Amino acid sequence: MKTLLNMELLYAPFWLMTYRYSAACGESKQSQMKAYRRFLSHLIKEAEPEQPREKRITLVADAVVGQIAFLRGDAEKMVEEEVDVEEDSVIGIAIPIDRVIGKAEVELKKRLLSTYMWKTKTFNLQLEGSQIFYVPFWVGYYRVGREEKIQVEVMNALSGEVGDSWHRGIIEAGVLRMYQETDGSNQRNI
Repeated sequence: MKTLLNMELLYAPFWLMTYRYSAACGESKQSQMKAYRRFLSHLIKEAEPEQPREKRITLVADAVVGQIAFLRGDAEKMVEEEVDVEEDSVIGIAIPIDRVIGKAEVELKKRLLSTYMWKTKTFNLQLEGSQIFYVPFWVGYYRVGREEKIQVEVMNALSGEVGDSWHRGIIEAGVLRMYQETDGSNQRNI
């Protein structure tokens, strides 16, 4: 049997990092010839060949545990909205950006290598910017079984997604740290 003891809205911190990258690919002689033919056809048509473009990719790292994820879509389309919240509803930053950047670059290089396979010799990565943002989560505390163990359920308040193990781990670690930081006069209630 599961009994709801309490529910609260918490804001978890995430680092948003945008990288600009370009890849130097080694080409076989056959692909070089194809590229040369395409170049010649552009010259004949009096059009300039397409220039290689730099690409951007956005990564997200939670600032509680430090796990990395790739953001789907365009980061610039994220809505920036200021919301007044109580200070005790915000999970503090445990992992500073300088500890996350190295890990993010390693994950990004792995992703790029798997995308470009063995055709790539080098990557030029440059961090364009980073910022912190907070995501709201509904957290439910349940009493489970006869031993009265406490179970935590987490729901992303923006997407409605329930039970994501990554989010649950972030919230559980953050809540545990919040309880450890409170003194006797400011107890959190479950």
